[in-house]
Amino acid sequence: MSVNLSDRTLSKIEVITQANRLYDELFKLTLRSFGLYSKNSPMRKKYNEMIKLDINSSYLEKLISTKQELIESLGSNLVRLVNAANSVYPRNATEANLRLLYQNEAISLCSMIESELNGIAFRFDVDVNYFKEAIQALSKEEHLLKEWRKSDKVRFQRYFL
Repeated sequence: MSVNLSDRTLSKIEVITQANRLYDELFKLTLRSFGLYSKNSPMRKKYNEMIKLDINSSYLEKLISTKQELIESLGSNLVRLVNAANSVYPRNATEANLRLLYQNEAISLCSMIESELNGIAFRFDVDVNYFKEAIQALSKEEHLLKEWRKSDKVRFQRYFL
């Protein structure tokens, strides 16, 4: 039996739950400044040397703050896109393509987040293992999104040319 369109609610599918988990992991990373100031971090040593030498450490702080805002924004947009894709119930080709567009954008955001995290690890000389949980959550989310997209292409194939 089908459910009336007006009575439908957003489903709690795994891809949404995982997107929220990923966002939480990214948020934790930004709160900890990506591990840049942890005791054994080479960046912490460099930062302390900059302060001692009176080198422009405010630039570094601004760069870190910018990266934190970017990662937080990308994570937030990922959750928004996953929820947007889930809220579209395709009844025609336009809606099916809109849902597919949201899914594709979410997948591309996963790649962008991974690229940014790798860039942060490289630029700031942070141990990549510090990002391990976030990278694993990111990989899982990307896999779930691709499986969801694949499933939708089969379910709604009559709308795709």
